[in-house]
Order: sequence, then C-alpha cells, then structure tokens
Amino acid sequence: MLLEQLMQGLHHKTGLWGDKKTQEGHDTATKWMNKYLASNENMLEGNLEYNRNYPQSLDELTYSFMEGERLEIFLGAFGLCLWLSANKFRTRQNTWLDVTCKEAYFKAAKEVLKTKFPQHHLFQAGQSSEWFTDLRIKFFKRVQAYKDGRSRGVGGEEI
Repeated sequence: MLLEQLMQGLHHKTGLWGDKKTQEGHDTATKWMNKYLASNENMLEGNLEYNRNYPQSLDELTYSFMEGERLEIFLGAFGLCLWLSANKFRTRQNTWLDVTCKEAYFKAAKEVLKTKFPQHHLFQAGQSSEWFTDLRIKFFKRVQAYKDGRSRGVGGEEI
C-alpha cells in the first residue's frame, strides 16, 4: 500500500517526485519544446519564427548545445524572443492559445531543462534565478504585446 502511494508521486518519464499537476506541466512543456525543435521554415505557413540552430527533438538536444550561456539563449529562442510568444496556435476548442497558457509552458520549459541538464551552472545550488526572472518578464511583455496588437503575431497552427 505504501509503495503504491509512493509510486503515484513518481513521474513516469523523469523519475521525479511531484503532484499530478507538476507532472502534467512537465509533459506539456516537453511537448511544446519538441514542437519548437521540430519546426522549420517549410512547416508553418505564415509563421516567421522557427528552429534554426538546434536538433529536431529534445531527446537529441545534448549538453554541448547548452554550455555556458547557451541554455539561456535556447530558452529565449523557444519562448521570449520568437517562437512561442510570436506564433499563434489554435486549441482543439478552436480558440487561440492564451497568454496565461503560454507563460505556464514557458515556466515549465525551464524545469524540463533543469531535469535534463541538472549539472548546468544556472541550476546549481546557490545560483541566482534572476536570469530566469528577467527572461520571464521579457517573455510576458512580448507575448502580451502580440496579444494587444502592438507587435505582429504570426501564423495560426492548430494544436
């Protein structure tokens, strides 16, 4: 009985402990990062932004792509600067993916990278998380600007 309860808190893919919501957030962020990595100039008609610099899946993304400040640059390319904030995505309910969802996916993406690259200096104990706070604020401003029409959002991929 105790073993079953303990196993329910263990994530089936990462082996990490967490509640169901945390686990679902990890899975969703993984899905979205894989969508970014699989994107290319021919895939999304009208979308201006896509993966130009990384392998085609999170499984293929190695530490060599994340060394030094590259992890922060990758997370910026995924969310802040370009892909997730600028491109539009339709949900199964035929609505646009909203700002709150995009921000949640962006925050969860950091946790996915922390799980994949725990040895990275940005995730070490005692390391300030100010870098991510700054990135998240910029991301939120960017995605809000697209929503408000102050910047041009692109595309319209259905998810």
